[in-house]
Amino acid sequence: MFVTVAGTQRTPLSLKAILRVFILLAAAYVIASRLNVAVTAPLWLDETWSAMIATRPEWTGFWREAWLDCNPPLYYLFLTGWVSIFGDSNLMLRLPSFLFVFLAAILPVAWRPKGLNQTAAWTWAGLILLWPPGTLMMLDARSYALMLLLSTASCLVFARLLDQLSHKLAVAWVALGTMMFLTHYFSAVLLAAQGLVLIWRYRAMLFRIWPAAVIAVPGLGWFAIHLPRLEAYARKDVAWQQLTNVESSLGYLLYIVGALNLVFFGLILFIVICAGFDRKATRPSGAVIIAPADRDLLLVAATAVIGFGLAICIGLLQASLINRYLVPLVPPTLLGFTLILQRSARQEIAGILLTLAFLLPGINPKTIEKFAEMRGMYGYERGSDFVATYQPDKMLFVWDHPTAKILDQRSLVRIGGYFQHRASVNIPVQALVIPDSADANLVLRTAAKGKSTGIIWLYNTADRTSARNHPPSFENDPAWICRDRGLVAGKMPSLGVVACVKMEKAID
Repeated sequence: MFVTVAGTQRTPLSLKAILRVFILLAAAYVIASRLNVAVTAPLWLDETWSAMIATRPEWTGFWREAWLDCNPPLYYLFLTGWVSIFGDSNLMLRLPSFLFVFLAAILPVAWRPKGLNQTAAWTWAGLILLWPPGTLMMLDARSYALMLLLSTASCLVFARLLDQLSHKLAVAWVALGTMMFLTHYFSAVLLAAQGLVLIWRYRAMLFRIWPAAVIAVPGLGWFAIHLPRLEAYARKDVAWQQLTNVESSLGYLLYIVGALNLVFFGLILFIVICAGFDRKATRPSGAVIIAPADRDLLLVAATAVIGFGLAICIGLLQASLINRYLVPLVPPTLLGFTLILQRSARQEIAGILLTLAFLLPGINPKTIEKFAEMRGMYGYERGSDFVATYQPDKMLFVWDHPTAKILDQRSLVRIGGYFQHRASVNIPVQALVIPDSADANLVLRTAAKGKSTGIIWLYNTADRTSARNHPPSFENDPAWICRDRGLVAGKMPSLGVVACVKMEKAID
């Protein structure tokens, strides 16, 4: 519990200044180093999917692709407007994620809730900005950074709603919740946790604000329309997620608290526990006073625990959970850390140490570049550019994945030809769906007969794929000119791409 102390000695201004300067310098370094990578790193498959949906030239095509996808449409709507103004270069596709993370970090300082002093607000902001998975989300043209921004705003509004039950705040909370839900469906675990806390807090008094629930209708309406498509993605022969177990649950916990491995998890816990024992002096009588604002923030932080429990239960019942789906639980989790640090007699020092622990995993820019390159292995931007230089008569595209069997053929053609379309190169694309029992090597060679042909074969052997049963065999095949053969240092990685061209006449 948080202890409010009357008459405690103020921390010297210099320590407060050091904390703020450190956070600002760390923020500048992180943003600059990630921007440098964002320009050059190739897009991976999911980013390419975002770009393909956002660049549909007509609204009917956009909404069809949005419905066919497994994610809700709000991020795609934003990205459509963004690329119509700034274009769809790799940097422009990723820049919104930088802005979303940065705005999420600004919110606690710009709109500081009751119960947080200025140092705590800066600490929470620094933790949000430097949260290690978040500094990687900056490089991702996906919806997760937007989810971080919306969930941070939701926590701030929710704290005020716990302090004052008003129609205005209820409307703001439901509106943010609807936007969160339309950004990613797993946001529902945080919304459900907040709803349970509101019911516990206000009980029958909640009926006073029932008109605010009307704002949720668009989100629920879209979900009802989208549900049949989601059921297809949930089929056992299609879903790529695994049922949650003890090991994966630990991995999800590490992800939420910002620990990339057990070593950093131990470091973070050590700092937080030490801060928890290093309490500020209490009243001479030893009385513990819990201010209403402190209690409200504790309840906000508690929604992370409740939401995590709900997410694990869902993951146990249905193979549907991946660590990044838990981004909505990050702001209340980091708020919980902040509340513990605020109790410390050395609050500023504890804040510096914890934000430093968050910064350390990604402080080496080479590490970030390596991460981007490894993630880019599950993409085909460079392979597609390679194929385009030879101007073959056609290109065969294979996404070797269990989900491919339920995808629309036109979507696969568009995703396969995205990079060539972006470069204004007109090469006909033929998308092939290959069962995991079939040999993609044989299917591609058969389909390539008669014309100069390029191939893009993207695979992941961790799933039920053809590549898992029939590894790529284009290695040392003189009939094919290849940039990527699905091999790294002569070995086949778990995921990769084959990018080759077969010409009627060899080109040097």
